[in-house]
Amino acid sequence: AVSPTRSWCTKYPEQEIPQKFRMDNLLASGKVTLKTIESLTKTLVKFHRCTPTNAKIKNFGYPESMEKKIHENFDTLAKLKTVDPTEDT
Repeated sequence: AVSPTRSWCTKYPEQEIPQKFRMDNLLASGKVTLKTIESLTKTLVKFHRCTPTNAKIKNFGYPESMEKKIHENFDTLAKLKTVDPTEDT
């Protein structure tokens, strides 16, 4: 089954995903919960398992590359809003 997001991106490739669905906007409006993060994680894992790859792309999956990107992402998120993953609103 194709996810609604993937279906939308395929149907409207020239359009951006609406701004209200950006993670920074969802965080600011208090709409991100532990369930949200778990669902997003499952979607990303499924996407990456099904996506073609090559040697160059695989380099980004090494622990050193992943650690760098994870820290960059958390640094960016830390500037936006503090999220308590145990709080399920």
